Amino acid sequence: MKPNIKKIIKAIVLAVVYVGYTYITVAMINKSSVTFPNSFSYINNGYDKILFSEISEIKKSEFYPDNILMNSQSFSSGYVNSIGGIFTFVDIIFTDENYVDFHNINIIKGSFFSDSTEHIGAIISENLANILFKSIDIIGGKFFLFDEEITVAGVYKPNNTFLSKISSDGNEYVMIPYNLNLILNDEVDYLYIKDKINHAYFSAVDETNLNNLLNGKLTNYKKIDLSENKKVILQFKSILFFLIGLIFFIVLSKKLFKFIIVLRNDENDKNIYFYIKMFGIIILLIIIPFIVFFDLYIPVNFFPADKNILNILHYINLFINFIQSQNINSYYFYNSLYFWSILLFIPLIIINLFITIKIAFKIMNYS
Repeated sequence: MKPNIKKIIKAIVLAVVYVGYTYITVAMINKSSVTFPNSFSYINNGYDKILFSEISEIKKSEFYPDNILMNSQSFSSGYVNSIGGIFTFVDIIFTDENYVDFHNINIIKGSFFSDSTEHIGAIISENLANILFKSIDIIGGKFFLFDEEITVAGVYKPNNTFLSKISSDGNEYVMIPYNLNLILNDEVDYLYIKDKINHAYFSAVDETNLNNLLNGKLTNYKKIDLSENKKVILQFKSILFFLIGLIFFIVLSKKLFKFIIVLRNDENDKNIYFYIKMFGIIILLIIIPFIVFFDLYIPVNFFPADKNILNILHYINLFINFIQSQNINSYYFYNSLYFWSILLFIPLIIINLFITIKIAFKIMNYS
């Protein structure tokens, strides 16, 4: 029987599309997971906020946990304008020198500000530098913010991935040191905290000591484990590889079963290549489960307290609470990124699974 050329071409095209689609999906998952810092984020619930001045004081205290690294942030927005009179609307991050230890920021010109006076100045994006100055070689250049003259200390390359774009409000960011005396509000919107050695995780004792130093205000902040978010996102990649491995395991098992049938029904000696292919398939069937195996990671409190995994109302409320948490702070980029990652990656995985099954049936038709 002559092979159907059209069917073969369709199968090849489908395979090429699938490989490209899988590559894009895995690349997006990898880029998304890199964006999440290994830390805990504390978002204010709208109650009494910690002050930047309080954080500066407790860092000098002998009771401050030396193993804890903390980054404080507050947000605002407004217009910036260049000396040449170019105006644009921006989001403003008031923060400290620890920002770079938590966030994947790529400084391409100058340096990030520090406690030393010679590096006090704003950090602006590459896009904003080109808008205001038509160049990124503008370290030491001046622009106006809140009618105050600001010096550019560094320029960073923004995260231009599709996921980051749909997670943001589209405005450029200006990072200002909180001790530049430009803060309209001394209150901290949220904190990032991690252990210097053990990545995100630190002891409950350290957290209690920190809360005591902050006069109990840390309890007014919602705690989110960004490392947990990162694990959930990365698991999409593991699920994808698992599904691919499962399909091929089924296909190879079918092929092996056909070999066994042939051996039982045909008493003639078999070609050496017949046995090589058969034992090759057996080896692959042994190897595949080890390659695609992964540990299922489920976030804390995902399942209902009554252990009824079919309690649909629980999952609905879980999703509603997650949506509401977005509104705690409209500038909370990482929670927004996590939300869009979930919405985007689930359909990508479903489409990948559909194409994988279709390819598996194509392969079985020719096996």
